[in-house]
Amino acid sequence: MERAHHTSTLWQVISDFGNPMVWGTFLFVLLMWIKGLSLSHILLSLAIFLLTVGVVSAITFNVARSRQFSDTRDLIEREIRSLPYFCTFLAYMVVAAIFNRQDWSPKWLVFLTSTMGIGLGICGFINLFWKVSFHTFASSAMATMFFMVTSSWWSLVLLLLVSLVIGWSRIRLGVHTPMQVLIGFLLGIFLPILCAMSYLGGFLWT
Repeated sequence: MERAHHTSTLWQVISDFGNPMVWGTFLFVLLMWIKGLSLSHILLSLAIFLLTVGVVSAITFNVARSRQFSDTRDLIEREIRSLPYFCTFLAYMVVAAIFNRQDWSPKWLVFLTSTMGIGLGICGFINLFWKVSFHTFASSAMATMFFMVTSSWWSLVLLLLVSLVIGWSRIRLGVHTPMQVLIGFLLGIFLPILCAMSYLGGFLWT
C-alpha cells in the first residue's frame, strides 16, 4: 500500500511539473535565453505573459475547480473545463497582439503565443464533446516550436520524450485515457506545423 502511494505521488509530481504554466513557461524563458534576448526583455516578456495568461489561467481554473464534485487538483469533469479553455485562449491572443506591437519582440514570439492560443481554442472546441489532454498538447507543441526556432534535433527528441512521460502521468492518475493523451500529443506536433504553413508562419520565418 505504501509503495502504491509513493508511485501515485511520483506521477502527481510529474503531472504538476508538466503543467503548461510550469513546463511551458520554463521552455518559454529558456528559448528566449537561447535566442539571445536581453535580460530586461526576457523579464518584460515573462511579466506580460504571467500577468495575462498566468492570472487568467489561475483564476478561471480555480473557479472551474470550485464547481467540481470530486476533491482533486485536476479538472476531471469535461463540462467545467470550457471556462479555462475559452478565457485562456483570449489571454494568449492578447499576449500575441502585445508582442506583435513591440519593436524589440522577435516574430517567433508572436508565432509561439498565437499558436498556443489557437491550440487552446481547438482543445476547447473538442472539449465540448470529448476530453483531450491539454498537458500533453502543450508539452508536445512547445517541443515542436522549440525545434522550429532553434533547429535542434536533439532538443526535439528530448522534449517529445518528456511530453510522453507527462502524458503517461496523466493516464496513471486517471485524469485521461490513452486515446485522449495520444490525440493531445499528435495535435501538439501537427498544429505548429500547420500554423507555420499559414499566415502565422510569417512570424517565424521572417
